[in-house]
Amino acid sequence: MSTAIVRLVFASLCGIFFITIGGVAIWEWLRFNRNESALSPRHFRWRMLSAFTWLGVLGAFFISTAFLWPQSKAEVEQARRFLLVSSSALLLMLFAFALMAVDIFWTIQVGRQSANRRSRESQETLLREIERTTKNTGDSNGTS
Repeated sequence: MSTAIVRLVFASLCGIFFITIGGVAIWEWLRFNRNESALSPRHFRWRMLSAFTWLGVLGAFFISTAFLWPQSKAEVEQARRFLLVSSSALLLMLFAFALMAVDIFWTIQVGRQSANRRSRESQETLLREIERTTKNTGDSNGTS
């Protein structure tokens, strides 16, 4: 495969993921503003920071691959710009992975809290149902 095709595929994937993450971030922001999100305000801010960081990483890789790729070995200045943008994107990617790890941790925490709350609510409902049933059974036994 030629280098031009590989560059085109990589830049296209970066562009597609950029649009996808941007769309999901907008959707999450709309849900949060309508109070339909289960996220706390702190978790929401971290998730948005993570999304914008990934947008920066993908945008930098797209720009460096599509526009800053040196066409010949003689273009030293172009190669320096390419390396600067690409290495900055790699450093930003480390930060993005750290943010993503925190987001995943908080998402797991929210899931556990939600599962515990549902379990507690179902136990309370079951106890109320048992009390109601035993009360009704006791009333019918006492009146017979």
